[in-house]
Amino acid sequence: MKTTMSVPLSFVRDGKAEVMEYDGITDDLLSGGLGLTGLRAKTPPSFENPENPTVFEIRRRTIWYNYRALMDLESACYGKTYGPGAGYDAPELIPGLEIMALSNDGVTMMLQIPRHFDPTRPVLVAVPSSGSRGVYGGIGVVGEWALKRGFAVVYTDKGTGVGYHILDNDTVILMDGRAMPSDQAGNRTPFDAVAGYTGDREEILTAHNRVLPHRIAVKHAHAGENIQKNWGRYVLEAIVFARTVLSTRFSGIEKKLRVIAGGISNGGLASIMAREQDRDGLIHALAVSEPNVTPVGSQGFSIVQGSQPPFSDHSKSLVDYMTLFNVLLPCAALSPELENAPLRFDAFGMTRAMCEERCLSMKEKGLLQGDTVEEIAAHALARLRAYGVNKEQEILLPAHYALDVTRSIALTYISQLTESGVLEHLGGFSFAAVNGEGRPRTLTVEETATLFSDQSGIPPFGIVKLINDLDPEGPHEDRRSSSPSTGRKDMNLDGALMLRRLVTGHDGKKNPLSVDERTLNLRLVKAMETVKVKGNLKGCPAVIVTGRSDAVLPVNHTSRPYVGLNAMVEKKKSGLRYYEVTEAHHVDALNMLFRNPETCDKPMEFAPLHVVYTRALDLVVDHLEQGTALPPSQVVRPAPPFTDLPDILQEPSRKDRIVFKDKTLFIPE
Repeated sequence: MKTTMSVPLSFVRDGKAEVMEYDGITDDLLSGGLGLTGLRAKTPPSFENPENPTVFEIRRRTIWYNYRALMDLESACYGKTYGPGAGYDAPELIPGLEIMALSNDGVTMMLQIPRHFDPTRPVLVAVPSSGSRGVYGGIGVVGEWALKRGFAVVYTDKGTGVGYHILDNDTVILMDGRAMPSDQAGNRTPFDAVAGYTGDREEILTAHNRVLPHRIAVKHAHAGENIQKNWGRYVLEAIVFARTVLSTRFSGIEKKLRVIAGGISNGGLASIMAREQDRDGLIHALAVSEPNVTPVGSQGFSIVQGSQPPFSDHSKSLVDYMTLFNVLLPCAALSPELENAPLRFDAFGMTRAMCEERCLSMKEKGLLQGDTVEEIAAHALARLRAYGVNKEQEILLPAHYALDVTRSIALTYISQLTESGVLEHLGGFSFAAVNGEGRPRTLTVEETATLFSDQSGIPPFGIVKLINDLDPEGPHEDRRSSSPSTGRKDMNLDGALMLRRLVTGHDGKKNPLSVDERTLNLRLVKAMETVKVKGNLKGCPAVIVTGRSDAVLPVNHTSRPYVGLNAMVEKKKSGLRYYEVTEAHHVDALNMLFRNPETCDKPMEFAPLHVVYTRALDLVVDHLEQGTALPPSQVVRPAPPFTDLPDILQEPSRKDRIVFKDKTLFIPE
């Protein structure tokens, strides 16, 4: 039974939170009652009434999807070192309280207090979600570890979350995942795409839908504001929310409470931003994995991996390298040097013919050179390498383009950073479900009911596709569409080049931008400055864990330069340690695809980065509770078959130590 409680904080909407207790028998905090086996099931939990699921059914299905989207549930480590009931002395189904609230900014916060929480040695773990995931996005990657240890966990979706607005029928998604007409939702929805516009609501929607029917607005892309600049504040507010609730239930707990900020990818960035902005000492330690950081400038230091030449052109922004990837990757995938890349072609709808069209269009525009498609592709790959892509990363880049990771990030983040709402129709892009021909269609009631549970929050994903509304033959799924300037089905090269121009401020041939594009470029450049991190963690004990083969966030532009920047800024006062893991990459869940010969034409095996990350989290707890020194920065080297991963060592060999010396970050080969 759901109840409400008062939370007298100025940033909490209505000053109230919803409270639910889970018994650990039929339902629980960690797995929605599914347990170890249920999470591993091949099909998601169903809805008894597919058109009108209950809140509990939505929650259970959401947890299932978030686990499987981020964790490798077919690894030998699942059920042994991680997974419900594994690795720690804790029950498989964890009973306790779940308390959820919405902030005035539309940010969802959720506090979980396991029944075995110990108020005499209280620990709170703050977990902002990765990517654009909803508030349940951090359960598998950090929440599981914390709950099994008896820690309280406070999650936040950072203001991105799974926010969808079906414009055809003006339906929005509530904080608890239910779809509802906007006139019935009140203030219980985190996202309303029309609310920020002046004018009559019905007239606005009618005019939009007449021109672009069947479209779906997405919060991360269409909020009309730069949400990312506030991610640190949202984490700090979530911590204040949790401390306030905990203090009402456990008298005097605030004086003893220790707070660890965690998270992966965007969640890792949000926690780093929070610690850098933490003026009140709310965060006592930091432990993040593969953070999406953009450090402020190069600061005059270099990165050296093994015997490779020094690399000083680091610290590029996400929208910088991702828009470059979005332009070059379809062509680079044809390079003979990437012939062993998994999921290169004929995976998830991307074919060799599409990639060839992209190569030929780029040559015609004078953007790449070569007499054959293979030579053009080799030129594209060479440009990626010159931009800081390492050998370990490049082998996985084609798969991430095939999976639409590259395209989704390029558009969504630029739309968000330029504060472009749905009516701005940035670049002629929109989102919709599609029919068999790739044309926009109406969402069914059943599909609408699954948006919160089944979506990652950053389309194109699942049933929500990216639409190229400028295709000469009419609106068409972007991947299958043609470019107006080429007439080729080159996966909308024109759209990809437009996004790239907004980042660089030029078209690659020294031609000026249009007035509209120049305005967006200036807005984007200004916004990027607001999301860069400064490298000052104020001496906080901190750990960063990153996979060297990360094909989403290149180590030469994220974790490595942040470590170097921190060393430059904090010098001997730094409490940061960096553990770089070979044979590991950004999304463990993809290992299930990469190793499976039925889904992958070139099977490959990678280590679960999550295992090393949870060990780093344990080290941080030992440091807080026992004063144990954090091990020095080092390279961790798992070896196939990756059933028993090596520990992070207190005294690693010299050949594995990562050191910063003479304005150079030295990374062992």
